[in-house]
Amino acid sequence: MINLSDLGRVYIVCGKTDLRKGIDGLATLVKEQFELDPFSGRVFLFCGGRKDRFKALYWDGQGYWLLYKRFENGTMNWPQNQNEVQALTSQQVDWLMKGFAITPHESAQFLLMLDIVRFFSIILTNKFGRKQNHVRRNFRKDYCSTSSHHSKPN
Repeated sequence: MINLSDLGRVYIVCGKTDLRKGIDGLATLVKEQFELDPFSGRVFLFCGGRKDRFKALYWDGQGYWLLYKRFENGTMNWPQNQNEVQALTSQQVDWLMKGFAITPHESAQFLLMLDIVRFFSIILTNKFGRKQNHVRRNFRKDYCSTSSHHSKPN
């Protein structure tokens, strides 16, 4: 996996972005709507309506990189505040790429719930003699799609 934090400071463009936009459209959005410099060497993250994919825009000094990532399982916990850009720490970028919230409290809650699911999975495995994988899959899918979104990391 590419560590986006290694490229430079990472900014998340909150809310829904039209992912049909390419390099020029996303760079224009960064410059005009958020008054930031798309040539700054920062990484800008954009998410569309579905939270299972995102685009990253990055200027390396010679040209733009446009990275597109689609998660095969699960979704990201993307902040929904329209017209806002947030700088992320490397830890927050890591949490986001793993499908967790960018705030420590919500990520800790998710990990606790995941531990509870694992506990019940062990009980089901022992009781029925086989793993109940659908319990774990459905929990992650359901929890991520219904969890709350946040505006600012602490």
